[in-house]
Amino acid sequence: MFIDIVLFGMAIFTYATLANQSLVQALKKDRAPWQFSNWSYLIDAAIILALWLPLEFGIVKYFLATSSVAASPAMLPFYTALYKILALLLALSWFLIVRQFPMDFRLSARNSDWNPAIKHFLALAPILITIGVATNFTAFIGFAKINLWSLLIPFIALYAIAIPEELLFRGMIQHITEHFFGKKIGLALAAIIFGLAHANSGDFRYVILATIAGYGYGLVYQKTKSIFPAALVHAGVDIVWVLFFYTATPK
Repeated sequence: MFIDIVLFGMAIFTYATLANQSLVQALKKDRAPWQFSNWSYLIDAAIILALWLPLEFGIVKYFLATSSVAASPAMLPFYTALYKILALLLALSWFLIVRQFPMDFRLSARNSDWNPAIKHFLALAPILITIGVATNFTAFIGFAKINLWSLLIPFIALYAIAIPEELLFRGMIQHITEHFFGKKIGLALAAIIFGLAHANSGDFRYVILATIAGYGYGLVYQKTKSIFPAALVHAGVDIVWVLFFYTATPK
């Protein structure tokens, strides 16, 4: 739990630094965005893959397990999470400052965020629950998992899971797919990529549910042009799932 708290603090510091619009604007001052051509978007995709695939295929974990970190296995989650934070920092530096992608990246909600977030959550959650229960992927367990530590779940779900994933899959990947294929197909492709990112669980039901969820999150992002409302919906789904449902496949 101590490591989790330290990592959470590091994540907040990283996001706060990049969310500091005055700092970002100062770095962008007198700097024209790198040319938005098809070639530059392909370079964007290559950067995302170079940072993301080592995590997705366990390369980072393997490297750490065979290094000096292996002498202290308890620190493996710490260094893995540290890589995630550094990868996110590098990606955001590229997309916000060099490429100047038009992503609205904030750490707090505006009043205008809540209406679309609540509407899409209320539409999406019943669909995911119905499919999850019908396929025996999940089951409602009431308040069996509620305890004092549950108070941390909303903060962890939003800042350690939802915001990083929405930055990657909506702010970066969906932006690229929409550029090449248009809004409708781009939204669907980003959702499929989000679903396939969960394939390492080994459960195809998880991939299907994640794809549907990704489509919902992407729709919110598309309508609001902002990361935070999509992250609110994402966090809401994760909070309900973690606290009130049993799942055969761990996240």
